[in-house]
Amino acid sequence: MEENIQCPNCGGYKVENKGDGSYSYKGCAIGAALLLAIPTFGFSLVLALLALFIPDQKPREDGSIEYLCELCGYKWFHTPGTPWPAINVRPELIREGSEKLKQEGEERRRRMRD
Repeated sequence: MEENIQCPNCGGYKVENKGDGSYSYKGCAIGAALLLAIPTFGFSLVLALLALFIPDQKPREDGSIEYLCELCGYKWFHTPGTPWPAINVRPELIREGSEKLKQEGEERRRRMRD
């Protein structure tokens, strides 16, 4: 979570940097192969070999970075070197989002105890 980035939709500071769009599927495929290695050796071997041919997802061409506000759910893209979008401070959205996050955290802790 980026603490110093403000959401242009609600003005809140609970913003997650989702990255530039690049992703390596190879690590996931090799990790899955290792997890499955003991019970299904043949399948995991095939999965590991296929991972060698899976192309990685490249960053977006414009170099933009995706952000997601955890309070209001607003998603936007920002290209480094360009001005940040105008910010609309909406206290009601910040309050509702904070309450929602608090409830989700309590529910998660409750499930962990059960």
